[in-house]
Amino acid sequence: MKCLSMTTPLPRAAAHEARASAAVSCGMLAAPAVTEDGGLWARSSPEAIASAALDLFGTDATQAIEWCALSACNAHRESDLRFWRAVKALLDAPAADGKS
Repeated sequence: MKCLSMTTPLPRAAAHEARASAAVSCGMLAAPAVTEDGGLWARSSPEAIASAALDLFGTDATQAIEWCALSACNAHRESDLRFWRAVKALLDAPAADGKS
């Protein structure tokens, strides 16, 4: 059975807003990475970004971070890619209390 989102398309305005929101959120997280002062990883930590991603995206946090990693990979930003992979590893790790 298909998911509801696959069978019932979002209204045009809602779909545009959802894409824009995801792009802006990832862009806000990734934007400092392209600066010349040491990059995103110099101002933040994978732990802080993983926490922020969970707050922003909830259950879709891993997917959002994967998009950020893909963007870094496509732009050949190896340091950024390592950073996003570290964030994803934290999101994929089981919680210390046994809850995921």
